[in-house]
Amino acid sequence: MSEKLPFYMAYQNQLPIDTAWERENSRDVSYMKSMYPAEVKKILPYVEAECDRLEYDVSMIYDEYPDRLQIQMICGRVYANVKGQIDFADKQKDKTDDLPTKMEDDWLRELVWVMTCQEICRRRQERRNFQRKYYFLNESVS
Repeated sequence: MSEKLPFYMAYQNQLPIDTAWERENSRDVSYMKSMYPAEVKKILPYVEAECDRLEYDVSMIYDEYPDRLQIQMICGRVYANVKGQIDFADKQKDKTDDLPTKMEDDWLRELVWVMTCQEICRRRQERRNFQRKYYFLNESVS
């Protein structure tokens, strides 16, 4: 065997890519989520549960360009669950006495939209990183 192999080819059981930056990113995400306001922390489990439900191989959240209507439907399900389980109206009533009811609900719907899109982006990024790592691992085995 006259050609030289990269150093990681000699150690087949180890990952060829350092994952320290992945651990650091994961810590950053958890820390930022811990800094969410209390009301937003109540919504987060509903968003994560819906994204967990959609996390499979050919899920629409992993499409190159996820469909806006599908994202709206996901957000609608999360919003309905949040609205049915958590009552935000009493805390906001004194602040929004002069606002119409539609505007009172819009802030929650938009917050759910932003949180869902952010969670989908995070999961897409994790999947991309995992696929790259897996690709390099398979490449080194053959």
